[in-house]
Amino acid sequence: SLTYPQCLYYPLDCRCFQIHVWTANDNRTVTSAQAVLAGAYKPDKAHLWSSTLNWQPVAVHTDPTIDWVSTGINNVCPTYEETFYASAAYQDILGYFDPSLIEFLENSTGVPIKTPIDFNHIIDALNTKITLNDTRLPYPKWAEPIRGNISEIRTIFHQKMVDAQNDTAGKYHAELLLSYIEDHLNRPPSKKNKAVFVSGHDTNFFTLGRHFNITPMANEMVSYAALLAVELHLINGTYFVRVSGEIFTCRKE
Repeated sequence: SLTYPQCLYYPLDCRCFQIHVWTANDNRTVTSAQAVLAGAYKPDKAHLWSSTLNWQPVAVHTDPTIDWVSTGINNVCPTYEETFYASAAYQDILGYFDPSLIEFLENSTGVPIKTPIDFNHIIDALNTKITLNDTRLPYPKWAEPIRGNISEIRTIFHQKMVDAQNDTAGKYHAELLLSYIEDHLNRPPSKKNKAVFVSGHDTNFFTLGRHFNITPMANEMVSYAALLAVELHLINGTYFVRVSGEIFTCRKE
């Protein structure tokens, strides 16, 4: 976990125990979390320590399992990888793509595509260049014929990867989300969180969307920067969870 100064840095409307921030090990998730927190908790004059940077440190805690979605399972657990990569669900993923597309990618890059992961390395690189839109890392001319299809190809790939892990990584991430709610409910009134922030990947959104059937998140990869708000409401003795417009009932036993 990252360590930052104690509660004296926080303005009066923010207390350490009232928020909890989780990120994955991937540095991108840590950076994203700090960017969001910089906007959510701007320092007041008493806590402004820099005349050029309107930011205050907010402690975040790392949970490596947040990275464990879709292709993020690489180099995590040898036993799980061996079992998953040998499964029919994984082996069949390349079958969802036109063989001529795979041949085109192999001939254009010189990289043999033997596994779905090989396929993703190429598609992900092309998608990154489209997203960055930077002349210093230009989109290759040879790939122009498929530029308009890259987003759809990438979505289908991760859809199949996520579905193939729905009973393992999918259920785990669903339980992880529910555990944050359960933790809040089980805390004494004076110790309840006002908010829990979780910074992850687009595939985390996709995994939760497909597991809980939250549309359109179940069928579309989120954009480069996206936010999912999960609200907990108590109405007439019944707890309701609102996620992207979808409402679920959860009774506290």
